[in-house]
Amino acid sequence: MRIIQLFYGNLYDDGVGNTVQTIDRQLKSMGYDAEILNSWITPDMLTNRYFAPDDVILYQYSVRMDPLLQYVNCKKVLVFHNITYPELLYGFNIDNLRMDCECGLYELDSTKNLFPKAIVFSEFSKNTLISHGWKEENIFSLSIMIKADLFKDTPDKNVIEKYKGKSTNILFTGRIFPNKKQEDIIRAFHVYKNKYNKNSKLFLVGPVKCDDYSDYLKNLTHKLGLDDDVIFSGFVSWSEYLAYYKAADLFLCMSAHEGFCIPLLESMFMQVPILAINETAIPYTLGDGGLILENREPAYVADMMNKVLSDNELKNDMINKGNLRFRYLTEEAGDKKWEDALNTILLEISKEKNLFNPVPESVLWKHKEKQTDIPDFLSSRSSKKIILYGFGAKGQELLRNDGNRLNIVAICDKNINTVNTANIPDNIDLLNIKDSVSKYPEACYIITVQNRAALVQIAANIINCGVNSSDIFIYESDERRIFRSEDHTSELQSRS
Repeated sequence: MRIIQLFYGNLYDDGVGNTVQTIDRQLKSMGYDAEILNSWITPDMLTNRYFAPDDVILYQYSVRMDPLLQYVNCKKVLVFHNITYPELLYGFNIDNLRMDCECGLYELDSTKNLFPKAIVFSEFSKNTLISHGWKEENIFSLSIMIKADLFKDTPDKNVIEKYKGKSTNILFTGRIFPNKKQEDIIRAFHVYKNKYNKNSKLFLVGPVKCDDYSDYLKNLTHKLGLDDDVIFSGFVSWSEYLAYYKAADLFLCMSAHEGFCIPLLESMFMQVPILAINETAIPYTLGDGGLILENREPAYVADMMNKVLSDNELKNDMINKGNLRFRYLTEEAGDKKWEDALNTILLEISKEKNLFNPVPESVLWKHKEKQTDIPDFLSSRSSKKIILYGFGAKGQELLRNDGNRLNIVAICDKNINTVNTANIPDNIDLLNIKDSVSKYPEACYIITVQNRAALVQIAANIINCGVNSSDIFIYESDERRIFRSEDHTSELQSRS
């Protein structure tokens, strides 16, 4: 029996991806044959019987359903992260995602007929499933784990020296995306700064996931005269991420949709008092580990900010309660709780009949992917050694579809210890950047990461290890093309 986490998205710098990796480690520590499949199901997987009847799919559901999952004859468990409200995504040129979320919410009604059991991470998500016809006894509630040891790493000294103790610092961590409602944070900060504390700064720490929304936030910041006081960090290293927490005096969350909200746990662990809006999963995760905001009115939020920041006794009490809440959630997310829950789920579904539909002939088409547009420099020199940077969904896609046309000798990733090696052929090495440069000094690099800000930083890191910029290429999945990074430097930087 294999336990396969079926997931399509970013395994790194993403709440869902981090949870997938955590579950994978937990399953392997329990002795299960576990793997992560970062891909949509293809017709070939159905015809080649990639899935065995006694396999278990843990389907990570955060946007919409894989259309072919209903035809897979195996055991299935829904892992429900909740789905962003589509109405939050209007007006920012992300209509494809908005429509996917619309479909995902519509498809929720049918999940009870495909999955005997479900895992959720908040009372909010549990109630969402119940409202779509699920029976409460089939839903298992677990807390998401964070790797506390990582938060004991050394924070970046430059960020600390630049900001800590120099001003009153407000922090929010999370991707720049409409559901996070960073505009409400900016408006409340504007009132707080003008009314209560001129010497204050706002840190919005996280990668840009929506260019139009990022532009909107920056225009709002400029209009309010906050250009020097609102810091958009973009993609940051782990040590920089920790440093912003160390420099923070208050964590302010105004997100309009969360399935759990991991940064609340991070703030508790890092001893930062929390103010957070009373919406979706936030009050369930926060508990009494911070103060709840009952509305988004900037004057009210600013007044609450000042109430906390001007009262050391209150602030210390919030930090202490945050410690207790973190300890409770950590115990709820402990290995024993997860092990007991997973064993119970696997035992119960082993007794259930597999839920699947017969595969219609129309699905079993022999499809041909559009071939990737590979530069002559790479395709005409098959002996040229190539190293892929990034082995998430897009890296696996490139290897699967075009590996026979490229002489791929190694794979690099941000953290090679968490890479799913099941889909890497034995003749391909898994290396960090420095080791790859040492072993293959003449190789070219293809970066498969799709986030522009991240790939600019990755390219810089590769160059810093001694690779010529002319030997670095970018894989653009949507356009199915590979291009030389230095030929598009201005485009990449303008979009990062």
